[in-house]
Amino acid sequence: MAIQDNTTLEMKWVRSFNPFKIEIFAKVLQNILMINQDMTLKCFDMVVRLLANKESRRPKGEIIKNIKHYMDMRFRRMVSFDKLSKYHQDPTAEELTKTLDCWPSMNYYITGCRYVLMPWKFNGCYALFIIDHVK
Repeated sequence: MAIQDNTTLEMKWVRSFNPFKIEIFAKVLQNILMINQDMTLKCFDMVVRLLANKESRRPKGEIIKNIKHYMDMRFRRMVSFDKLSKYHQDPTAEELTKTLDCWPSMNYYITGCRYVLMPWKFNGCYALFIIDHVK
């Protein structure tokens, strides 16, 4: 079963504005539900945003012990190691700093986080790097 109506497929079905704007169209959502289609970076970033939001709703004592900083794909897009150097522009320090800001629904400093979760995508495969500040 699939949506056939072009007007519906071109509608924005998911929107989020904080910490940066993400809009996902119905066609994109329909495509990622197909087994042979890759997840788009916008969809991945939205999932990370939802995880960070869910983290902020955990009991305070539990959060304080194991604070996690969820990075989205902005960092990967900024550094773009997979692009040729002639197509790559180095990000400014300010742009890189924004990738380490705390999520709007949470109040913490990254230096106080036990874990930093950094996603990466290369050749169509996703990986998650976990940096443990305690070890």
